[in-house]
Amino acid sequence: MEAMTISIAIILSLISTITAAPTAKLQNFPSNMVLGDIDLDTGSGYSDMDDKILNRRHIPLENCKAIQESGLNTTGLYVIRPKHNSGEFTVFCDMTLLGGGWTVIQRRIDDSLNFNRKYRSYQNGFGDFFENFWLGLEKMHQLTHGIENMELHVGLESFNGDNAFARFSNFFIENEDAGYTLRIGECDPASTAGDSLASHNGMRFSTKDNDRDSLRTVNCAEVTKGGWWYKNCHDSNLNGLYYKNGKLASHIPDGIIWQHWLGDSASLKTVVLAIRPKNTLKTMAQFFKLGFATLLFFIGFTSSLPLHKLEKRSSATFLGDLTSGTNSGILNDDQDFPSYSCKELYDAGYLLSGRYKIIPGDREFTVFCDMNLQGGGWTVIQRRISDSVDFDRDWRDYQLGFGDFDGNFWLGLEQIKEITDYETNELYLGFESQTTTFNKATYASITLKDEANFYEIDLGSYTGVVGDAGDSFGVHDAFKFSTHDKDNDGIGTDCAGTYNSGWWYGTNCHEAHLNGIYYNDAATQPNGHGIIWEEWQGISTPLKTVVIAVRPA
Repeated sequence: MEAMTISIAIILSLISTITAAPTAKLQNFPSNMVLGDIDLDTGSGYSDMDDKILNRRHIPLENCKAIQESGLNTTGLYVIRPKHNSGEFTVFCDMTLLGGGWTVIQRRIDDSLNFNRKYRSYQNGFGDFFENFWLGLEKMHQLTHGIENMELHVGLESFNGDNAFARFSNFFIENEDAGYTLRIGECDPASTAGDSLASHNGMRFSTKDNDRDSLRTVNCAEVTKGGWWYKNCHDSNLNGLYYKNGKLASHIPDGIIWQHWLGDSASLKTVVLAIRPKNTLKTMAQFFKLGFATLLFFIGFTSSLPLHKLEKRSSATFLGDLTSGTNSGILNDDQDFPSYSCKELYDAGYLLSGRYKIIPGDREFTVFCDMNLQGGGWTVIQRRISDSVDFDRDWRDYQLGFGDFDGNFWLGLEQIKEITDYETNELYLGFESQTTTFNKATYASITLKDEANFYEIDLGSYTGVVGDAGDSFGVHDAFKFSTHDKDNDGIGTDCAGTYNSGWWYGTNCHEAHLNGIYYNDAATQPNGHGIIWEEWQGISTPLKTVVIAVRPA
């Protein structure tokens, strides 16, 4: 404990030193801290752009920050749908730059693309996302409209290898009727490049064919060879001509200029403009000063506890949400095209347990998604909580499903097959005993064969740990599903008829029997006829509650 106290003191002392340092003088950070990922080896050109979309199977979110928070952390192309826009479009998300979640709106890396363009090009966007590009004024408006505090990052590199940045709060682009006017907040005092945007604040966007600057006799865009928010021409001109050696051709500042860093006579080598909704905490220094000591204390405290003490063995932990509660109706009716799984819905920000539409294969159907069970994103395929629903059903019922999503139900063999066909799914089984203790069993995967093969089960390896409910399902692997009107157990015994249930019966009929008759106490159960998990409660003690769920592994 003494060593930990000393270590924490050293760390906090170091943090204090860092946060007190005059950051405004720092330059030449590692390139990815200023420019992000600009050297991706992923090809170029729009012809095969669709193949590079990283969230093609996910619901489009409103910006790159939301995508990162959903768990997607790879830099590249994503489809987004901004908050106040019904349409979708592709953007480049930088997940490396300063913590990630940045939507890149402009990049300059060489002279391969002409930026001296007409207004319509600047409105719609142009270039190659993996090289030089301008996202487009209309898209910038849609990205910033309705966002309370969008920060702008300006990353710059000179031809001698130096780099610098400027950071601004409250970046916003007005709509087309307002000429895509630039609105910008304060420049972060820590910015190493200085503020070369303040003089452009409140100006409409100008191009060589659409002069909206403040000068009556001069078209700044025409003179300085780019599209920008010109006033009395510029302090910054990041869409200017690209000069390979950084030296301007004449005294006219028509290059890529950031006046407050290198003046107006040196053109830049690299520029990246990126935007991101600002974090709740105002600065990293604030995080360290307010929260880090507390975090270290908590880590130190919990690391001294026995691991089993940290696990709350409660109903919610093992069984999840047993009803929709107040979350009635289909919860993703706002989706134009339903997701393929509850996990994809969870990753997209749907965090309420309840009914959702999914399309894992060729057809759409309703499922119950548990967004609280074991990390969320589980599709519940069976639940037993009372004796209100009879599970001694015929083949057709087990094939199509039956019951009530807010109570006892069986999703249906055909639906389970479609879900597990689409991709590898892990299997979770949560239990409650008659004495209100809880446990679970987990398996690496589950798939079902088709109806012609009687939905034969292919079960992956048991992945439980010491203290879990044990493996009572393994002996059922590779057996066909049976019901009282369709005996497929292949062992010469009508297990389904004997035990009044549908199941993948095998040798000795069963060790797991989760569709058995519901008994409110063990004394009334004929041996093995109830809801059984033999490895945990034995063959003679039926369970009180069962939840079976799957999730993409």
